[in-house]
Amino acid sequence: MTNLAITDGLLVSRRTGQISPENGGVSVVVEFTPSKETTVGRISGVVPGQASVEAATPFQPVETTIAEVPTRPGNIRWWDLFFIALNAYLGCLILCFVFALVAGVLYFAMGYGTNFDAFAAEASANFYFTEISAASFYLALLLAMRRVLRKRRGRGSLAGYFRPIGGRRLFYAALSGLALSWVVLLVLAVLWSAVHWQHHRTATEVAAQPHSLGQLSMLGLIGVVLAPLTEEMFFRGLLLEWLQQRLASLPSALITAAIFALWHLRFLGHPGMAGWIATAVIAAMGLLCALWAQRTHSLRAPAAAHATYNATLMLVAFLGH
Repeated sequence: MTNLAITDGLLVSRRTGQISPENGGVSVVVEFTPSKETTVGRISGVVPGQASVEAATPFQPVETTIAEVPTRPGNIRWWDLFFIALNAYLGCLILCFVFALVAGVLYFAMGYGTNFDAFAAEASANFYFTEISAASFYLALLLAMRRVLRKRRGRGSLAGYFRPIGGRRLFYAALSGLALSWVVLLVLAVLWSAVHWQHHRTATEVAAQPHSLGQLSMLGLIGVVLAPLTEEMFFRGLLLEWLQQRLASLPSALITAAIFALWHLRFLGHPGMAGWIATAVIAAMGLLCALWAQRTHSLRAPAAAHATYNATLMLVAFLGH
């Protein structure tokens, strides 16, 4: 009669087949070694009424190895930051061009004239055009960051920067933004009264001044919600993270605040002392947000501080108009 034999390879194959489903389908490598606890006999020959069993060959699993898959997220490179900013400006220009083209066609079609220079001057002084331009830039910046993060780290990585931090820290962060705004207003009031420092607003700043509750609501949606989220994501998220991979925490926060302040170009819009004072004020707010981001490891706190800071200044400017 044909001998029946259970081979070692068959035993290992069956045991591996039992382990794999228990680990969610992940491939498992099992090594066996002799032991007294598990005994498998090899049947060399079987005849009716009699069985001959050879010496048992014991086996026991002693090491289980799960195949590892690299899960380390991709790091942000400096050229990622550069292309994010470039794409934001390009996207803003494209959206503004489309909006201006549609508005220009309507302007000429309704018989307001065919003078392009007059239309451009009127559009630049229009509240809604300036706010739509700002919203276009922030939306383009948000889409550019989302694209880079999905490429580097996969889906859902954008929301990972806004980890929960608790209500108390969120309240303190919002309170710090409110306190900083009042400090800034106090310093500006002292400069105006003591040294007769004058701050002349640009045409864009005049156009962005709200004159009704509807305009204030639109400005608040952009300046208190959209701007803090996108700017914190770029400066205190991607840029600060990239700097902290190369520098200590405090130098990273200071450099981030300086770049954030220069980004707003107040020193170009207001040449002289006025522009650099405005730049220093923005840098102070950027430093506050960077310190909150480092302390909480989340962008919720800096976004809250940024939002209350902007909201206070906007409300004071609207009420004082």
